[in-house]
Amino acid sequence: MEKKQQRDYKRKLLLGISLALVIFSAVGLGFRWRDQYNNERAVEEAREIARESREMENSPSVYEGSLHLEDALNIPGEKPEEPRQILPFIQELQQRNPQVVGWIELEGTEIDYPIVQAEDNDYYLKRDWLGESNSAGAIFMDYRNDPEALGERKTHTIIYGHHRQDGSMFQNLVKYKEEEYFRESPTFEVTDQYETHTYEVFSAYVTTTDFYFIETRFPEDEDFEGFLEAITERQMYDTGVTVSAEDHLLTLSTCTYEYDDARFVVHARRVTD
Repeated sequence: MEKKQQRDYKRKLLLGISLALVIFSAVGLGFRWRDQYNNERAVEEAREIARESREMENSPSVYEGSLHLEDALNIPGEKPEEPRQILPFIQELQQRNPQVVGWIELEGTEIDYPIVQAEDNDYYLKRDWLGESNSAGAIFMDYRNDPEALGERKTHTIIYGHHRQDGSMFQNLVKYKEEEYFRESPTFEVTDQYETHTYEVFSAYVTTTDFYFIETRFPEDEDFEGFLEAITERQMYDTGVTVSAEDHLLTLSTCTYEYDDARFVVHARRVTD
């Protein structure tokens, strides 16, 4: 009788543990679905703002072709330098979140997102571009970077994003593991607050954070050139692209799963006119 009671107890215990695991898994799955849904909604809102603003920007304007007063009156003298104007769609996004600093788009992929920047590199790991709690995080710029320095030489801008199993955020970045994809899409675009820049990929590889690929300070040209040499040597395939201290370097980074603490890194140089 006692043995039967022990067997019943063990069965009930195992049943309780199994049920708890099922409930725990279901709750976890529910949270993931919720975050995925909320992330998709937030991203689509940003894309809609960008689309509508760009359409307005490209539409005919009553001011198009108008003359400045100085031109009309033929007033001699130099015109004062006008301050740089923030792009209208960036302005609209900044009304929703002042920490928006740009936009990134890799044609033919799901990567088409606003870029945000906080005072550290932790804030947007679990917040969407609006700053709302979400495990998908956001696409964000390293806090040490100057978002207005995308055109400067000997500078290194770093942009991070999660590798989401649903294909969102920077998951599509891993396409650059294949040389064939690089040959098809060697460039991508990043828009800062003022203009759109084209970047050309020159190195892609898997590494750990033991390799400090996120260095941002280069006191001398030799330091920058040494860094460029180190990251070029790690490339998974020969891109045929050369870089120098005259270039602006942009790095895209996401998690990958070849081993613990693995990162997939894509380095690109700004294409000048």
